[in-house]
Amino acid sequence: MRLVRVLTMRMGGLALAVVLALTAVGFLIRGAVTAPPRTEAIATPVQVAVKEVARPAQPAAAPTVAAVPGAGMAPPMAPGPPGMMPPGAGMMPPPPFAPPAPPMGWPAPPPAPAAAAKAPAATTTAMLDKPAKSGADRERVEADVSTRSVAVTSVFKGVEIVVFGSVLNSKSETAESGLYDVVVVVEGTAVPLVARKKSNVAGIWINTSAVQMESIPSYYAIASTRPLMEVAETHVLSKHGIGFDHMPMTPVPASIKNVADGEVSDFKKAVIRLKQKEGVYFASDYAVAFIGQALFRATISLPANVPVGPLSAKVHLFKEGEYLSSYTAKVKLEREGVERLLHSFAFDQPMLYGIFTVIIAVAAGLIASAMFRKAGAH
Repeated sequence: MRLVRVLTMRMGGLALAVVLALTAVGFLIRGAVTAPPRTEAIATPVQVAVKEVARPAQPAAAPTVAAVPGAGMAPPMAPGPPGMMPPGAGMMPPPPFAPPAPPMGWPAPPPAPAAAAKAPAATTTAMLDKPAKSGADRERVEADVSTRSVAVTSVFKGVEIVVFGSVLNSKSETAESGLYDVVVVVEGTAVPLVARKKSNVAGIWINTSAVQMESIPSYYAIASTRPLMEVAETHVLSKHGIGFDHMPMTPVPASIKNVADGEVSDFKKAVIRLKQKEGVYFASDYAVAFIGQALFRATISLPANVPVGPLSAKVHLFKEGEYLSSYTAKVKLEREGVERLLHSFAFDQPMLYGIFTVIIAVAAGLIASAMFRKAGAH
Protein backbone atom coordinates (compact mmCIF):
# COMPACT_ATOMS: atom_id res chain seq x y z
CA MET A 1 0.00 0.00 0.00
CA ARG A 2 2.82 2.37 0.80
CA LEU A 3 4.40 1.66 -2.58
CA VAL A 4 1.16 2.37 -4.36
CA ARG A 5 0.74 5.68 -2.52
CA VAL A 6 4.26 6.81 -3.44
CA LEU A 7 3.71 5.98 -7.12
CA THR A 8 0.39 7.80 -7.12
CA MET A 9 1.95 10.99 -5.69
CA ARG A 10 4.80 10.92 -8.18
CA MET A 11 2.43 10.36 -11.14
CA GLY A 12 0.19 13.20 -9.98
CA GLY A 13 3.15 15.64 -9.81
CA LEU A 14 4.33 14.56 -13.23
CA ALA A 15 0.85 15.01 -14.68
CA LEU A 16 0.57 18.44 -13.09
CA ALA A 17 3.92 19.47 -14.60
CA VAL A 18 2.84 18.24 -18.02
CA VAL A 19 -0.43 20.17 -17.79
CA LEU A 20 1.38 23.36 -16.77
CA ALA A 21 3.88 22.97 -19.60
CA LEU A 22 1.11 22.43 -22.15
CA THR A 23 -0.75 25.47 -20.82
CA ALA A 24 2.34 27.69 -21.18
CA VAL A 25 2.94 26.46 -24.72
CA GLY A 26 -0.70 27.19 -25.54
CA PHE A 27 -0.36 30.77 -24.31
CA LEU A 28 2.80 31.32 -26.35
CA ILE A 29 1.19 29.93 -29.51
CA ARG A 30 -1.92 32.08 -28.94
CA GLY A 31 0.14 35.26 -28.56
CA ALA A 32 2.20 34.54 -31.67
CA VAL A 33 -0.85 33.76 -33.79
CA THR A 34 -3.04 36.60 -32.51
CA ALA A 35 -0.52 39.49 -32.95
CA PRO A 36 -0.32 39.63 -36.81
CA PRO A 37 -4.08 40.04 -37.36
CA ARG A 38 -4.07 43.02 -34.97
CA THR A 39 -1.18 44.63 -36.85
CA GLU A 40 -2.86 44.08 -40.21
CA ALA A 41 -6.09 45.60 -38.91
CA ILE A 42 -4.22 48.75 -37.82
CA ALA A 43 -2.29 49.07 -41.08
CA THR A 44 -5.39 48.95 -43.27
CA PRO A 45 -6.86 52.39 -42.27
CA VAL A 46 -3.43 54.03 -42.58
CA GLN A 47 -2.97 52.76 -46.11
CA VAL A 48 -6.37 54.09 -47.12
CA ALA A 49 -5.52 57.48 -45.65
CA VAL A 50 -2.27 57.64 -47.63
CA LYS A 51 -4.08 56.78 -50.83
CA GLU A 52 -6.57 59.61 -50.27
CA VAL A 53 -3.73 62.12 -49.83
CA ALA A 54 -2.20 61.05 -53.15
CA ARG A 55 -5.39 61.89 -55.04
CA PRO A 56 -5.19 65.12 -57.18
CA ALA A 57 -7.78 66.89 -55.03
CA GLN A 58 -7.44 69.85 -52.71
CA PRO A 59 -4.37 69.66 -50.43
CA ALA A 60 -5.27 67.78 -47.24
CA ALA A 61 -3.51 67.63 -43.93
CA ALA A 62 -1.20 64.75 -43.13
CA PRO A 63 -2.99 61.62 -41.81
CA THR A 64 -3.27 61.41 -38.05
CA VAL A 65 -2.18 58.01 -36.81
CA ALA A 66 -2.99 58.68 -33.16
CA ALA A 67 -6.71 58.48 -33.94
CA VAL A 68 -6.48 54.73 -34.68
CA PRO A 69 -7.55 52.93 -31.51
CA GLY A 70 -5.02 50.56 -30.12
CA ALA A 71 -2.20 51.73 -32.34
CA GLY A 72 1.20 50.78 -30.95
CA MET A 73 -0.26 48.76 -28.03
CA ALA A 74 0.09 45.07 -27.45
CA PRO A 75 -3.12 42.99 -27.38
CA PRO A 76 -4.53 42.26 -23.93
CA MET A 77 -3.57 38.84 -22.66
CA ALA A 78 -5.70 36.55 -20.54
CA PRO A 79 -4.32 35.91 -17.08
CA GLY A 80 -2.41 32.61 -16.82
CA PRO A 81 -2.23 30.16 -14.01
CA PRO A 82 -0.71 31.24 -10.72
CA GLY A 83 3.03 31.22 -10.64
CA MET A 84 3.45 31.81 -14.39
CA MET A 85 4.39 35.13 -16.15
CA PRO A 86 2.25 36.22 -19.09
CA PRO A 87 3.91 36.14 -22.52
CA GLY A 88 5.90 39.26 -23.28
CA ALA A 89 6.42 40.16 -19.61
CA GLY A 90 9.77 41.84 -18.98
CA MET A 91 10.23 42.82 -22.64
CA MET A 92 10.85 46.41 -23.89
CA PRO A 93 7.71 48.28 -25.05
CA PRO A 94 7.30 48.50 -28.85
CA PRO A 95 8.51 51.68 -30.60
CA PRO A 96 5.97 54.39 -31.57
CA PHE A 97 3.83 53.41 -34.51
CA ALA A 98 4.89 54.83 -37.88
CA PRO A 99 2.64 54.69 -40.96
CA PRO A 100 3.79 51.96 -43.33
CA ALA A 101 4.99 52.73 -46.82
CA PRO A 102 2.27 52.65 -49.48
CA PRO A 103 1.97 49.36 -51.34
CA MET A 104 3.72 48.94 -54.66
CA GLY A 105 1.89 50.70 -57.50
CA TRP A 106 0.43 53.52 -55.37
CA PRO A 107 1.82 57.05 -56.02
CA ALA A 108 3.81 58.64 -53.21
CA PRO A 109 2.13 61.57 -51.37
CA PRO A 110 3.25 65.02 -52.64
CA PRO A 111 5.70 66.83 -50.34
CA ALA A 112 4.34 69.89 -48.54
CA PRO A 113 1.22 70.61 -50.63
CA ALA A 114 0.33 73.75 -48.65
CA ALA A 115 3.67 75.48 -49.35
CA ALA A 116 3.49 74.57 -53.02
CA ALA A 117 0.04 76.14 -53.29
CA LYS A 118 1.15 79.43 -51.74
CA ALA A 119 3.93 80.18 -54.25
CA PRO A 120 1.67 80.61 -57.34
CA ALA A 121 -0.72 82.75 -55.33
CA ALA A 122 2.06 85.19 -54.42
CA THR A 123 3.24 85.32 -58.02
CA THR A 124 -0.28 85.98 -59.29
CA THR A 125 -0.73 88.79 -56.78
CA ALA A 126 2.51 90.44 -57.90
CA MET A 127 1.47 90.22 -61.54
CA LEU A 128 -1.85 91.83 -60.77
CA ASP A 129 -0.23 94.65 -58.79
CA LYS A 130 2.37 95.39 -61.52
CA PRO A 131 1.14 94.26 -64.92
CA ALA A 132 3.86 93.81 -67.54
CA LYS A 133 3.65 96.29 -70.40
CA SER A 134 3.94 94.36 -73.61
CA GLY A 135 4.65 95.86 -76.99
CA ALA A 136 0.96 95.63 -77.94
CA ASP A 137 -0.15 97.65 -74.86
CA ARG A 138 2.48 100.38 -75.20
CA GLU A 139 1.36 103.72 -76.61
CA ARG A 140 2.50 104.33 -80.17
CA VAL A 141 1.64 106.72 -82.97
CA GLU A 142 0.39 106.18 -86.50
CA ALA A 143 0.03 109.02 -88.99
CA ASP A 144 -0.48 109.95 -92.62
CA VAL A 145 -0.60 113.01 -94.88
CA SER A 146 -3.52 114.57 -96.72
CA THR A 147 -1.81 114.13 -100.08
CA ARG A 148 1.06 111.92 -101.14
CA SER A 149 1.84 113.72 -104.39
CA VAL A 150 2.10 117.47 -105.09
CA ALA A 151 2.27 118.71 -108.68
CA VAL A 152 4.76 121.52 -109.31
CA THR A 153 3.90 123.50 -112.46
CA SER A 154 4.95 126.86 -113.89
CA VAL A 155 2.18 128.53 -111.86
CA PHE A 156 2.98 126.74 -108.58
CA LYS A 157 2.63 129.19 -105.67
CA GLY A 158 2.96 126.84 -102.74
CA VAL A 159 0.62 124.43 -101.02
CA GLU A 160 -0.40 123.26 -97.55
CA ILE A 161 -0.39 119.64 -96.47
CA VAL A 162 -2.13 118.24 -93.42
CA VAL A 163 -0.38 115.68 -91.22
CA PHE A 164 -2.84 113.75 -89.06
CA GLY A 165 -2.69 110.67 -86.91
CA SER A 166 -3.73 108.85 -83.78
CA VAL A 167 -2.16 107.66 -80.55
CA LEU A 168 -2.85 103.94 -80.19
CA ASN A 169 -3.58 102.67 -76.65
CA SER A 170 -4.01 106.25 -75.52
CA LYS A 171 -4.45 106.84 -71.80
CA SER A 172 -5.62 110.41 -72.28
CA GLU A 173 -9.11 111.19 -71.04
CA THR A 174 -9.71 114.43 -72.94
CA ALA A 175 -8.09 116.38 -75.75
CA GLU A 176 -7.07 119.12 -73.31
CA SER A 177 -5.34 116.81 -70.81
CA GLY A 178 -1.90 117.44 -72.34
CA LEU A 179 -0.67 113.95 -71.50
CA TYR A 180 1.08 113.47 -74.84
CA ASP A 181 3.28 115.72 -76.99
CA VAL A 182 3.56 115.32 -80.74
CA VAL A 183 6.36 116.76 -82.87
CA VAL A 184 6.06 116.70 -86.66
CA VAL A 185 9.28 117.12 -88.67
CA VAL A 186 9.09 117.46 -92.46
CA GLU A 187 12.46 117.11 -94.21
CA GLY A 188 13.41 117.57 -97.83
CA THR A 189 16.08 115.78 -99.83
CA ALA A 190 19.59 116.06 -98.37
CA VAL A 191 21.88 118.17 -100.56
CA PRO A 192 25.49 119.39 -100.21
CA LEU A 193 26.11 123.05 -99.48
CA VAL A 194 29.03 125.46 -99.28
CA ALA A 195 28.85 128.33 -96.80
CA ARG A 196 31.22 131.26 -97.39
CA LYS A 197 32.19 134.04 -95.07
CA LYS A 198 32.84 137.55 -96.38
CA SER A 199 35.19 139.99 -94.71
CA ASN A 200 36.03 143.64 -95.30
CA VAL A 201 39.54 143.79 -96.71
CA ALA A 202 40.79 147.27 -97.60
CA GLY A 203 37.22 148.46 -97.99
CA ILE A 204 36.22 145.58 -100.23
CA TRP A 205 34.03 142.71 -99.12
CA ILE A 206 35.51 139.44 -100.31
CA ASN A 207 35.19 135.76 -99.41
CA THR A 208 37.83 134.94 -96.84
CA SER A 209 36.80 131.44 -95.61
CA ALA A 210 34.36 128.70 -96.52
CA VAL A 211 32.98 125.48 -95.02
CA GLN A 212 31.48 122.71 -97.11
CA MET A 213 28.63 120.69 -95.65
CA GLU A 214 28.31 117.08 -96.75
CA SER A 215 24.52 117.17 -96.69
CA ILE A 216 21.78 119.25 -95.14
CA PRO A 217 18.00 119.02 -95.60
CA SER A 218 16.83 121.15 -98.50
CA TYR A 219 13.63 121.79 -96.55
CA TYR A 220 13.07 121.54 -92.81
CA ALA A 221 9.82 122.32 -91.00
CA ILE A 222 8.92 121.63 -87.37
CA ALA A 223 5.42 121.64 -85.86
CA SER A 224 4.83 120.71 -82.21
CA THR A 225 2.22 120.81 -79.48
CA ARG A 226 4.45 123.22 -77.49
CA PRO A 227 8.04 124.51 -77.58
CA LEU A 228 10.62 121.76 -77.98
CA MET A 229 12.44 122.63 -74.76
CA GLU A 230 9.23 121.88 -72.88
CA VAL A 231 8.61 118.62 -74.71
CA ALA A 232 11.81 116.74 -73.78
CA GLU A 233 15.37 117.15 -72.57
CA THR A 234 18.14 118.26 -74.90
CA HIS A 235 19.83 114.87 -75.06
CA VAL A 236 16.55 113.21 -76.09
CA LEU A 237 16.02 115.72 -78.89
CA SER A 238 19.63 115.35 -80.00
CA LYS A 239 19.38 111.55 -80.08
CA HIS A 240 16.49 111.69 -82.55
CA GLY A 241 17.69 114.74 -84.53
CA ILE A 242 14.76 116.99 -83.63
CA GLY A 243 15.31 120.76 -83.87
CA PHE A 244 17.60 123.11 -85.76
CA ASP A 245 20.40 122.58 -83.25
CA HIS A 246 20.27 118.80 -83.71
CA MET A 247 19.50 118.43 -87.42
CA PRO A 248 22.00 116.52 -89.58
CA MET A 249 24.63 118.99 -90.73
CA THR A 250 28.13 117.52 -90.94
CA PRO A 251 30.99 119.57 -92.41
CA VAL A 252 33.59 118.02 -94.70
CA PRO A 253 36.75 117.47 -92.62
CA ALA A 254 39.05 118.88 -95.34
CA SER A 255 37.12 122.17 -95.43
CA ILE A 256 37.56 122.96 -91.73
CA LYS A 257 41.32 122.52 -91.42
CA ASN A 258 41.93 126.27 -91.43
CA VAL A 259 38.75 127.14 -89.52
CA ALA A 260 38.54 127.46 -85.75
CA ASP A 261 36.12 125.28 -83.80
CA GLY A 262 33.98 128.21 -82.79
CA GLU A 263 33.68 129.41 -86.37
CA VAL A 264 32.26 126.05 -87.53
CA SER A 265 29.32 126.56 -85.18
CA ASP A 266 28.92 130.10 -86.55
CA PHE A 267 28.78 128.70 -90.08
CA LYS A 268 25.99 126.30 -89.08
CA LYS A 269 23.98 129.07 -87.46
CA ALA A 270 24.47 131.25 -90.53
CA VAL A 271 23.18 128.50 -92.82
CA ILE A 272 20.07 128.05 -90.69
CA ARG A 273 19.49 131.80 -90.56
CA LEU A 274 19.72 132.14 -94.35
CA LYS A 275 17.43 129.15 -94.91
CA GLN A 276 14.87 130.64 -92.53
CA LYS A 277 15.08 133.90 -94.45
CA GLU A 278 14.34 132.01 -97.68
CA GLY A 279 11.31 130.40 -96.03
CA VAL A 280 12.41 126.78 -96.36
CA TYR A 281 13.35 126.42 -92.68
CA PHE A 282 10.77 127.27 -90.01
CA ALA A 283 9.37 126.07 -86.69
CA SER A 284 5.81 126.45 -85.39
CA ASP A 285 5.05 125.97 -81.70
CA TYR A 286 1.51 124.92 -80.76
CA ALA A 287 0.88 123.96 -84.41
CA VAL A 288 -0.14 120.40 -83.53
CA ALA A 289 -3.59 120.15 -81.98
CA PHE A 290 -5.41 117.19 -80.46
CA ILE A 291 -9.01 116.96 -81.62
CA GLY A 292 -9.97 114.02 -79.43
CA GLN A 293 -8.55 111.62 -76.88
CA ALA A 294 -6.14 110.22 -79.46
CA LEU A 295 -6.57 112.12 -82.76
CA PHE A 296 -4.29 115.02 -83.74
CA ARG A 297 -3.51 117.10 -86.81
CA ALA A 298 -0.99 119.69 -88.02
CA THR A 299 -0.76 121.92 -91.08
CA ILE A 300 2.58 122.34 -92.89
CA SER A 301 3.15 125.03 -95.53
CA LEU A 302 5.25 124.28 -98.59
CA PRO A 303 6.42 127.58 -100.14
CA ALA A 304 6.72 128.24 -103.87
CA ASN A 305 10.50 127.88 -103.72
CA VAL A 306 10.46 124.49 -102.00
CA PRO A 307 13.00 122.17 -103.65
CA VAL A 308 11.29 119.58 -105.80
CA GLY A 309 11.79 116.03 -104.66
CA PRO A 310 10.60 113.56 -102.05
CA LEU A 311 9.69 114.80 -98.57
CA SER A 312 9.46 112.75 -95.39
CA ALA A 313 6.98 113.66 -92.66
CA LYS A 314 8.15 112.07 -89.41
CA VAL A 315 5.83 112.16 -86.40
CA HIS A 316 7.38 111.75 -82.93
CA LEU A 317 5.35 110.88 -79.82
CA PHE A 318 6.37 111.93 -76.31
CA LYS A 319 4.83 111.37 -72.89
CA GLU A 320 6.04 113.45 -69.95
CA GLY A 321 9.42 113.90 -71.61
CA GLU A 322 9.81 110.22 -72.53
CA TYR A 323 10.20 109.28 -76.18
CA LEU A 324 7.61 106.62 -77.06
CA SER A 325 7.53 106.02 -80.81
CA SER A 326 7.62 107.57 -84.28
CA TYR A 327 5.97 107.13 -87.66
CA THR A 328 7.10 108.27 -91.10
CA ALA A 329 4.92 109.21 -94.07
CA LYS A 330 6.16 110.15 -97.54
CA VAL A 331 5.22 113.09 -99.78
CA LYS A 332 6.47 113.45 -103.34
CA LEU A 333 6.83 116.78 -105.16
CA GLU A 334 6.84 116.22 -108.93
CA ARG A 335 7.02 118.61 -111.83
CA GLU A 336 4.10 118.50 -114.23
CA GLY A 337 3.27 119.95 -117.68
CA VAL A 338 5.70 122.07 -119.72
CA GLU A 339 8.01 122.60 -116.78
CA ARG A 340 8.57 118.86 -116.43
CA LEU A 341 9.28 118.59 -120.17
CA LEU A 342 11.84 121.42 -120.13
CA HIS A 343 13.46 120.10 -116.94
CA SER A 344 13.86 116.63 -118.38
CA PHE A 345 15.20 118.03 -121.65
CA ALA A 346 17.75 120.24 -119.86
CA PHE A 347 19.11 117.48 -117.64
CA ASP A 348 18.85 114.56 -120.06
CA GLN A 349 20.18 116.38 -123.17
CA PRO A 350 22.20 119.36 -121.90
CA MET A 351 24.08 120.04 -125.18
CA LEU A 352 20.96 120.02 -127.31
CA TYR A 353 19.22 122.14 -124.70
CA GLY A 354 22.03 124.74 -124.91
CA ILE A 355 21.95 124.86 -128.72
CA PHE A 356 18.16 125.14 -128.69
CA THR A 357 18.34 127.96 -126.15
CA VAL A 358 20.87 129.91 -128.26
CA ILE A 359 18.72 129.50 -131.38
CA ILE A 360 15.65 130.79 -129.53
CA ALA A 361 17.62 133.75 -128.18
CA VAL A 362 18.98 134.68 -131.64
CA ALA A 363 15.56 134.30 -133.25
CA ALA A 364 13.97 136.44 -130.56
CA GLY A 365 16.61 139.16 -131.10
CA LEU A 366 16.12 139.22 -134.87
CA ILE A 367 12.36 139.40 -134.53
CA ALA A 368 12.60 142.26 -132.05
CA SER A 369 15.06 144.16 -134.26
CA ALA A 370 12.81 143.82 -137.31
CA MET A 371 9.81 145.04 -135.35
CA PHE A 372 11.62 148.13 -134.04
CA ARG A 373 12.99 148.87 -137.54
CA LYS A 374 9.50 148.93 -139.03
CA ALA A 375 8.26 151.09 -136.19
CA GLY A 376 11.09 153.60 -136.82
CA ALA A 377 10.43 153.70 -140.58
CA HIS A 378 6.95 155.04 -139.99
